[in-house]
Amino acid sequence: NQYDALAQIPHVKAPVMVIHGDADALVPVAHAHRLYAAARQPERLVIVAGADHNDVLAKGGPALWAALREHLIR
Repeated sequence: NQYDALAQIPHVKAPVMVIHGDADALVPVAHAHRLYAAARQPERLVIVAGADHNDVLAKGGPALWAALREHLIR
């Protein structure tokens, strides 16, 4: 299934955090940069080194979890 996130992101009124792996074989990392740039309230872009499409949370380590926690608290 395809979801046109780029068409939808301008409608998001909340602060946006984009998390993406730089080794994603399904969705190129350039898409994360475009999505972040198109956000109404871009807050943080996190690119996880060595992470593919389905293991970004596992490979992000403590730094990713800290960034996610900080984003959710705000």
